[in-house]
Amino acid sequence: MTLLLPLLLLAYAPAADSVDVLIRGGTVYDGSGRASRQVDVGVRRDRIVFVGDAARSRITAGRIIEAAGLIVAPGFIDPHTHSSRGSPTSAKSGGETPAR
Repeated sequence: MTLLLPLLLLAYAPAADSVDVLIRGGTVYDGSGRASRQVDVGVRRDRIVFVGDAARSRITAGRIIEAAGLIVAPGFIDPHTHSSRGSPTSAKSGGETPAR
């Protein structure tokens, strides 16, 4: 019985060559400062587990997102700013909206 449990767990573990989502053919900017490159990105659960040529590596996916012509940037991009220039102040805050 003790040998059977690990074998059963292995049977239900996802294969190393399968991902939940494959983002295929996007232009990837990885944040390293290097030039962008066109590759596939594989995601399993909430982790990036593959970057490269999915066809050559025989990666299978539950869902495929075609990203040709789109930019793929892993991680979180925070577009907010603390600048008040160009955005009117809310009347609720008691501030004035600048005249233009």
